[in-house]
Amino acid sequence: VDLNFLETLKNNNGNVVSSYAIIANTNTDDVFKKLIFINCPSCNHSFLAAPYNTILHDNDEQELENLFSKLEKKLEDLMEAKKKPEFSNIYILDTFNIPNEVELDFGTIDFEFHIRIHEVNIRIIDCISNIFKQLRYQRISQHGYIVIVKVLNFTMQVFTFINDCKFIEFEKLIEQSYFDDRFKYQKYKFSTLFSDLSFLEMIILVEKIIYKDLNFDLKKGDELMRYLGCLKKQFKYMHADLKFYTENAEIVDNLYMKFLQY
Repeated sequence: VDLNFLETLKNNNGNVVSSYAIIANTNTDDVFKKLIFINCPSCNHSFLAAPYNTILHDNDEQELENLFSKLEKKLEDLMEAKKKPEFSNIYILDTFNIPNEVELDFGTIDFEFHIRIHEVNIRIIDCISNIFKQLRYQRISQHGYIVIVKVLNFTMQVFTFINDCKFIEFEKLIEQSYFDDRFKYQKYKFSTLFSDLSFLEMIILVEKIIYKDLNFDLKKGDELMRYLGCLKKQFKYMHADLKFYTENAEIVDNLYMKFLQY
């Protein structure tokens, strides 16, 4: 895992999607599928325990693998869904008849939405960056380390994906005189990914696996567990705020639909 890359994300969190595009070209259909399997150069460092200390698969690891596969498939299906007819329409706007108050309404919604998702992303990036730093002080099994890396990379994928919504720049949308199904698709993203607590359950399983690792140093592990706890809180917030995200996406979509040019 490139810690400099994570630090770049942390320092430039105002534009998370653009920063992450260093690796991910969001114009490609299979971009997110490949990121999970980014090679981890740190995996050969001396802080990893010898292979014979690796704990064999148990119920928690099997449950995590099953849950991870389920969420990975959900993300892949979401990316494919963008090609469906209900998310592929282009609409022409009658920009001359859009009153100023509509722009104000949009601006209010955009500001609240941006603040919430922006704050979550700051904390997500901070948590993940610090988790990798804390892992330097642990001699955990290589298998356990790889599992953690895979889950954290996937978490970054998901939050890059939900931020690629172009929910802002009302003026540009008006200037170009058309819009698409981005808000409808954004609502679908949030409702699909955060309608349950699967992501929270995934981090809880990671915690269990770490605690059971015979090489895990509890004395040095407080900070690591604190940042994993922070990560869990962000998924709780996303689930609790689901209605806010989906309803605002629908409100903005309805605002535009009132001013179609036929």
